[in-house]
Amino acid sequence: MILLFLMSLLAHAASLSVEIDQRELVVGQTVPLKIKVIDGSPRGVPEVPVGSGLLLRFQGQSQQHVVSNFQSRRIVQYTYELSATRPGSWFVGPLDILVDGQRLGAAPITIRVGEAPADQGGLPVMGTLTDTAPFLGQVVVFRLQFKRNRPVVGVEWTPPTFDGFVAEKVAEQAQREYSIVENNQNFTVQTIEVPLVAAAVGPNTVPPAVISARYRAQRRRRNARRNTLDDIFGGSSLMGSRAERKTHTTSPIPLNIRPLPQAGRPADFGGLVGRFTLQMKPSARKLKLGESLTLTIVLKGDGTLHGFRLPTVPSDAGFRVYDDAPEITAEVKDRIFLSQAVVKRAVVPEEVGTLTIPGIEIPIFDPETEQYTTVRTESLSIVVEPGEEGAGDVSSFLGEDGDARRAVESLGEDILPVSVPDRLQDSTLMGSLPIIGALPALPLLVWLALVVNGWLDSRKIDPLLVQRRRMMSLPKDPVRRLAILEDVFREVAGLRLGVPAPSLDADAVSSLGEDAQRIYRALERARYGGSSGGLDALAAQVSRFLEGK
Repeated sequence: MILLFLMSLLAHAASLSVEIDQRELVVGQTVPLKIKVIDGSPRGVPEVPVGSGLLLRFQGQSQQHVVSNFQSRRIVQYTYELSATRPGSWFVGPLDILVDGQRLGAAPITIRVGEAPADQGGLPVMGTLTDTAPFLGQVVVFRLQFKRNRPVVGVEWTPPTFDGFVAEKVAEQAQREYSIVENNQNFTVQTIEVPLVAAAVGPNTVPPAVISARYRAQRRRRNARRNTLDDIFGGSSLMGSRAERKTHTTSPIPLNIRPLPQAGRPADFGGLVGRFTLQMKPSARKLKLGESLTLTIVLKGDGTLHGFRLPTVPSDAGFRVYDDAPEITAEVKDRIFLSQAVVKRAVVPEEVGTLTIPGIEIPIFDPETEQYTTVRTESLSIVVEPGEEGAGDVSSFLGEDGDARRAVESLGEDILPVSVPDRLQDSTLMGSLPIIGALPALPLLVWLALVVNGWLDSRKIDPLLVQRRRMMSLPKDPVRRLAILEDVFREVAGLRLGVPAPSLDADAVSSLGEDAQRIYRALERARYGGSSGGLDALAAQVSRFLEGK
């Protein structure tokens, strides 16, 4: 009986819950927030602490009884309106409420608030760029904003052509829909955000984007005349759709993509444009010789990381490294582009003692300060202890007194065991007849093998022939033309070095001679210097390199 009584008390113990529909808002957006007290009697209206970028207003209180599994539960609900007033990350809570003499709590909830929708000046659609004077290689976000106070049954959009830009290859375009209140009127806002990478220097224009919307037909007033069946049904789906289609266009956006400055450019600059942070964390601070540790290297920022690679480690560093392929993620939200690259680097020490792993340094260009800078990590000290006892030692009789061979002979028995064949072979002439008969056919088998091998070789595709065909059909567009030239050069260099093309760097190319180094530097200058001139001369250099001249 006592056990049943305790179970009934536990079954009806008071509990607390906090419900909010959205945790990502924009300035001006309002969402409901509900606090539910189940099987308890709170004292007064709960006070909910919120961050300075949020505004909370109490709306009312309700109570209901719910029967579940033959048990009645009483729920007291407090409803609030949560409004976003400032951009940033803010907390709702934590909650600490006195219910029936006991304190109930709830963990804080993080609310992320983005910038308010841009003022459209009464226009239904608006297109913006986060920066109309970006640097070459910088990521900008094109935002299409559609605001309406009428319901729609369908929206289609036609994106503009983004001349001078290439699509960011990791992040996808983001779409969002939310409601705001302006001048006591409800509006629905839809946004589409596209991350772009500046790729061609000079003035340009983003042409208008097109929105085609089908607005739901507004119903007639009750005292209005209805002359047709369509009017009687008021646009009901029973008689088909009476949606009103309208097309809206954005204004063109003039822009100018600036080249990266030559002054102060580091020799090992790899093309990272943006603001970044770099971290390196080891999996252990102590290990034994022969074991390995893992470095987790994280690079975060607001620039594209497509094709990112870590700097190489010198051969005399005292350890070997093996890098996994970078795990690159990126997203765009509320006109903000964020990217991250995570690299797992295995480190294998080569000797016992204190191993110093130098910090990693990566040069970048910061568009905000318009200067080159370097992000770096601190060096790490790792203690390398000897491996397992006897590991790597070689046994020897040297240094022992007397002749050790006599000790072996004194055993009076063979050291090697007697080996017994798995099966007996017939060593007579009759047993050798099949082999003797097969000897005349041996030249024929060799000839057939050579023929088949030659046929297989003829079926293989010559990789150099593929690159020659690509050079014969170079596009006229400077951006695409430069991309193909760089790809052809890296493929040919990789074939000659016997390494994958993505792993090539300046050190590897230097082993191919001065001509290869000059082409490598010229491609880097063309890529990050923004110069589209001289591509014909660069194509001629790549062609000669392809032919081995």
